Amino acid sequence: MLQIGNVGLTLDEQRSHFSLWAISGAPLLAGNDIIHADNETLAILTAKELLEVNQDLGVNGALQGKLLSNAYSSTPAAQQPVGLAACSGGADQKWERIAQSGTTTAAAVQVRNNATGQLLAVPNCERAKHSGSPPFSGPLVAALDSDAPSACDHNDTLWTLQENGTFTTSVDGSCMNVWEGGGGRRDGVDVQTFDCARQGKETNGQWTWTQSGTIESAMFKGKCLGVVPPTPVGEVWSKPLSDGKRTAVLLLNTDDKAKQNLTVTWTQLGFASTATVAVRDLWRETDLGSFTGSFTAEAAPHAVVMLTVQPQ
Repeated sequence: MLQIGNVGLTLDEQRSHFSLWAISGAPLLAGNDIIHADNETLAILTAKELLEVNQDLGVNGALQGKLLSNAYSSTPAAQQPVGLAACSGGADQKWERIAQSGTTTAAAVQVRNNATGQLLAVPNCERAKHSGSPPFSGPLVAALDSDAPSACDHNDTLWTLQENGTFTTSVDGSCMNVWEGGGGRRDGVDVQTFDCARQGKETNGQWTWTQSGTIESAMFKGKCLGVVPPTPVGEVWSKPLSDGKRTAVLLLNTDDKAKQNLTVTWTQLGFASTATVAVRDLWRETDLGSFTGSFTAEAAPHAVVMLTVQPQ
């Protein structure tokens, strides 16, 4: 039963609630006091274009819409976080040595991720902290595009695997280690560079580069270095409509605090990537224009954007 007009949901959350039920083809049973409902509640319950989506029988009787995918925040594609996770054998945890010519250290190599093609790096050529004084945190390691600019002659993407199992960066000779000190970082997950003074003795700074291409932590057994998937901040739903032309699309921001830009691509909906598609906002009852490749809209925390889209 719908909770529109009841205590506990913001206006945005009520619209999201109604939208999800509409695209899911669920029975729209009002669970509030209709007699004393305010205008905002009645506007949601009688939203004409959302009711049409709910009542539409769908293509070939497929009444219910479905969740297409998670939506992700706009982390710059040129840089992705790196961290430890349970060894899965996936491409995101496999790394390839790229030998270099003309480097000052013959053993220094670039370390390329098999999934993204990005290079293990110390962003901004940041130098590590020394172990003698707090804070005991250094720059977090990341994966950068191979053509990313460098302020230190690309030493930020050069690494040497030492005989004692440590990885040293050509930025300043410091060692890559796994964070285990609390303070807002994730123990056993986040990876930084730090003073090498004790890394040959402490196993959080020791690694094994296996023949399969994984880089495994000596301290955290069964965990491998990999590109960390971004945290989902939303959902993309769709329902092809019975006219065979339009598709209903729902973009939901699941983030508790921040606005998010949420994107649906035309290939997600089975359209050509180069298609030009007309987009209509169902809550605003407004045509937004035609878009090629994808559509992006901003949504407040727990808010929704409800659309119909139609290839031209």
